Amino acid sequence: RRAGRLGTLLFQYPPSLAPGPTAEASIRTACERARDWPFAVEFRNPAWWHSARTLPFLTDLDATAVSVDAPTLPPTPLVTTPHLSL
Repeated sequence: RRAGRLGTLLFQYPPSLAPGPTAEASIRTACERARDWPFAVEFRNPAWWHSARTLPFLTDLDATAVSVDAPTLPPTPLVTTPHLSL
């Protein structure tokens, strides 16, 4: 970070991590441990992308949503941190 080379910490979550209170608590803990570092998450369980709770949850954490181009994802990506969206 001092060298100015850190972009964003990306946490990739496995397909086994389904949306819900336990998963949200785990992600919140990871975000808190990352402290002031830019924080991004990539969910590999499609249920996250179809849940109405995902956008407000990630926005509350100031976490960037990262997705791959896959047929299981919604056609419009979730933008939670506009300054990092492409």
